[in-house]
Amino acid sequence: MRDYILELISMKDIINKYKFHIKYNMICCPFHNDKTASMKIYEKSFYCFGCNKTGDLIQFVEYLFNISFKEAMQKINIDFNLNLSSNIKIDYDKIKSIQEEKQRKEKQKNIIFQQKCDILLSYNKYIKYFSKKINKNNWENYTHIIAFLKDKAEMLEFELDNMY
Repeated sequence: MRDYILELISMKDIINKYKFHIKYNMICCPFHNDKTASMKIYEKSFYCFGCNKTGDLIQFVEYLFNISFKEAMQKINIDFNLNLSSNIKIDYDKIKSIQEEKQRKEKQKNIIFQQKCDILLSYNKYIKYFSKKINKNNWENYTHIIAFLKDKAEMLEFELDNMY
């Protein structure tokens, strides 16, 4: 079964099926807290430069869903409608709970991202507001405030870039 799966399915098929964002054959590693894409995707395998996790596409599914190698082959068989014969049973409750946890984390990440975007918008509004208030009598006070807000906004933009 392993050889047939490796012949029929590519690593990109796996990445697309399980909804990972791929760019230049790189994804954020799902096996450690990865903020920038550190996992290289090859035709039939992967390698993470961050955590050194490596393997073929079946092992990727095995690690991703925390299931056995045989269960991973069966999951791929079912998910891709390969119709390869097998008598392996899959713990769908376990897979469902892992997927739900992944969705919960993604939802939380999106909430945090939105909150940070709102804060950045506020910083930019205050920068604009204080920039209009500057005159020859108060320029020193306002330039300090504006510089502080610009520094904060720049740090926040960097965080947002690293989130996605």
